[in-house]
Amino acid sequence: MRSILIAGVASGALSHAAVCAQAPSAAPEPPALSAPAAASQEAASEIIVTGSRTIRNGAAAPTPVTTLTSQALTQTAPSNIPDALNRLPQFLGSSSQYRSTTFNATAGLQGNYLNLRGLGPQRVLVLIDGNRVPPTATSNAVDSNIMPQMLIERVDVVTGGASAAYGSDAVSGVVNYILNKNFNGVQASAQRGVSTYGDAGSYRLGVAAGQGFAGDHGHIEASVEHYRNDGIPSQSQRPDYSRLALITGTGAANNPYTLVTNARFNDVTFGGLIRSGPLAGSQFNPDGTASPFTAGAPTGTSQVTVGGQGAVVPPTVLVPKLETTQAFGRASYEFTDTINGFVQGGYSRSKTGYLSAFATRRAGTSNGITIFADNPYLSPSVRTALGAAPSFTMSRLFSDAPGNEQTSLTQSYNVMTGLEGTLGGLHWDVNYTHGRAQLDLSQVEQNNRNFYAAVDAVRAPSGQIVCRVTLVNPAFGQGCVPINVMGLGNLDPAALAYIRQDSRSRIVNRLDVVGANLRGDLFDLPAGPVAFAIGGEARWQKLRQTSNADPSIAVDYTGIRGVPSGVLPFATTNVGAARGSQDVKEGYAELNVPIFKDQPFAKRLELNGAFRYTDYKTSGSVKTWKVGGIYEPMGGIRLRLTASRDIAAPSLFDLFAGQQAQVGTNTDRHTGVTSLSTIVSSGNASLQPERANTLVGGLVLQPSFIPRLTFSIDAYRIAIKDAIGSQDAQTELNDCELSGGTAPVCALITRPFPYSNTTPANFPTTIVVAPQNLSALRVKGIDFEVNYTVPLEPVVGIGGNLDLRAFVSYLDSYQTKANATANFIERAGRVTTVATTAGLPKWRGLVQQAYRNGGLTIQLTERFTGSYRRTTTEAFDPAFVEAPNKIYTDLYVSQGFDQNRYSLFVQVDNLFNVKPPLLPATVNPGFTYPTDKQNYDIVGRVFTIGAKARF
Repeated sequence: MRSILIAGVASGALSHAAVCAQAPSAAPEPPALSAPAAASQEAASEIIVTGSRTIRNGAAAPTPVTTLTSQALTQTAPSNIPDALNRLPQFLGSSSQYRSTTFNATAGLQGNYLNLRGLGPQRVLVLIDGNRVPPTATSNAVDSNIMPQMLIERVDVVTGGASAAYGSDAVSGVVNYILNKNFNGVQASAQRGVSTYGDAGSYRLGVAAGQGFAGDHGHIEASVEHYRNDGIPSQSQRPDYSRLALITGTGAANNPYTLVTNARFNDVTFGGLIRSGPLAGSQFNPDGTASPFTAGAPTGTSQVTVGGQGAVVPPTVLVPKLETTQAFGRASYEFTDTINGFVQGGYSRSKTGYLSAFATRRAGTSNGITIFADNPYLSPSVRTALGAAPSFTMSRLFSDAPGNEQTSLTQSYNVMTGLEGTLGGLHWDVNYTHGRAQLDLSQVEQNNRNFYAAVDAVRAPSGQIVCRVTLVNPAFGQGCVPINVMGLGNLDPAALAYIRQDSRSRIVNRLDVVGANLRGDLFDLPAGPVAFAIGGEARWQKLRQTSNADPSIAVDYTGIRGVPSGVLPFATTNVGAARGSQDVKEGYAELNVPIFKDQPFAKRLELNGAFRYTDYKTSGSVKTWKVGGIYEPMGGIRLRLTASRDIAAPSLFDLFAGQQAQVGTNTDRHTGVTSLSTIVSSGNASLQPERANTLVGGLVLQPSFIPRLTFSIDAYRIAIKDAIGSQDAQTELNDCELSGGTAPVCALITRPFPYSNTTPANFPTTIVVAPQNLSALRVKGIDFEVNYTVPLEPVVGIGGNLDLRAFVSYLDSYQTKANATANFIERAGRVTTVATTAGLPKWRGLVQQAYRNGGLTIQLTERFTGSYRRTTTEAFDPAFVEAPNKIYTDLYVSQGFDQNRYSLFVQVDNLFNVKPPLLPATVNPGFTYPTDKQNYDIVGRVFTIGAKARF
């Protein structure tokens, strides 16, 4: 992989450089992906560089900044700007409609959350015109689908810590969306897309308009956009799902992970498997009679067999539906020659919907089923076989009932107003932002109280079959409809309607920000002016979460038999209430000092430093800083270096979340069992901000003998201590087992018996996951960028330019430490466990070649996923250890007409329909799609056509 990427970058850039080294310079057309902002020499003098509040020349920025035009981004991914950003190798582990950090078919579907360096969306600070965007998620992260994309002029990506300049959460970097504040005229766009399989249909409609007024002293602009993607409603619509591939085993030397196909459960069936009493080991037939259950061939996982009569999870959604709407407006006015004012506001709506799972109930868990001997739905033969047994337990997967229908709806609005101006050569601004984001989550699933009341059926004195609770507690049991759960196809629609309800929660984030900034030049040195910036900010943030499925509120089951211990309000999702607030006061100062300029040993040497003091109501004060500089020994060679201390504050949800509980399936290597446990989480009010030390150093080359070539290489190292995080239940189980039961995380796992018991009966009943300041994380790597424009007239005698762009990232190390006593675990180029998590390839890249001539653009993009090993700490079937590199090719063609006022475009993503590799996980047969959804394309070839018009 390493040789492929280096060869591709080098040959693409250097061969054309050799051809055109003697060619005369020509003014290039706008490139597909602009050069790094730190390398840009044009127009940057008028732009404050993202990552600094003093530097107005991108060439002087010590921190790497990549600038990408909105046109370039939409040509890279026509779906939306965040999807295009996620194709850059610096973004790793993002979640979106198509991407998930787990193998689960339905994970990570609540928005488009950018993730730099794989450090988490909560450690990326999202800005719009340099101002903080109110969070939309419980983690403080921002759903980038809410941005007004038609009015975005460019996006600046800072790939290094920027907390001293912008505040908390800029640990891995900053994504700054820059608006086009001088948009004039009317622009409309429309596009339609579909996959080669006839699904994933999409369309986008948008219109933007801008106009000056009051003799151009004022300006107003607005945009409205709507996007819809129908997704892929079933995993069965893609190759490999029908094989029902799964990894079984525990990863131990005597039970290695092994790939099997036609995997099925052996402890649950579609019609119901009797697990206790005289008929234990029998299954219910559709007519209600019982027959012996035939299990398949055993595997290394006790609950999974190959073949047999066990159940398998029916196909769930592979890609959810997505629908987004954005409306934005902005008005500005020049009150005087030195004072401008503005007000802007936006509303966005992002909705996903999908079939997430099918109800599964297992005997012996908090979701188990008990059938009593007086149940009138029992067939005579079964009732006779029971003899004197008063009841029996059973397990069942409800494939004949509707699956759980999950919906996620994010609505966000924000209003910003401000004044800016100049005074005595200094530039000042004051601003106020108010934002509100509301996330509504709902899932139609089984209400446990109604379910157990309906299952506990008896015959009334009148002979009618009724819920027992209506006889013993009539007021409590009103409306109950008895249900027959014995045998496939016997579910009464009226009973299903009674037991299925919405589990709902609503999360509301409110943010108010007041800020003021002052910048300018203090005095002149021989090398130039000393620039400064000072400012302050106050933030007030509030969180409120409500739910109809709070697990801390006891449910009354009076008069209902067979209710298992630990039962939750709903079968799958139970969310507690949360309420909290945070007040933040902070001030900063930044200084940029030129040391040398145009000297024999230094064409330029500048130093830059910043300091910020932040005070949190919940945790006290914290200090962040940055020091850096750039050194140009001669023209065309620039060295840059930055060291910084950065922070990420705990979210209000981390601090104040109420108890939440859900029933989840996990594989316990200790007992060799895959089954259901209750997973409980809550907030932690004692959390402190996490701290990160970042070091970034690089080299930028712009050789005069190769005009229009820019090459940059930047090495980075980020070390986070007291990292805020809560491991998922599967990771906690794995870490506890790796420690032999001695790690502190083992205290969060509740088992029926002591840890020394390894029998299946000791499978965990409850697993607690909660945020803590216990973990640590260390990441280091190298980023490469090549940008080269070749005028073709002097070379081959045809008009136009050839633009070459390459972005390549090398992940040298990614080490995580679960807690203070654990060892660091290396994840670069591997995963720590094959169970469910996606891998972290060492090499990733994107290479573009674009021909532009007038209104014609033809662009080819190659995306490299990189490869990784699925495990190095566990025993594994060697045939499936390697997750291979895949190369995807995208084609974009557009033609402009009437001086480019009108244009048509066609884009084909994954031109050669490269399929993802077969990489099964170790969860439920049928539930997971057998590949890594984070690194590989699961949609296949996608065609998009569109038109744009400007009036």
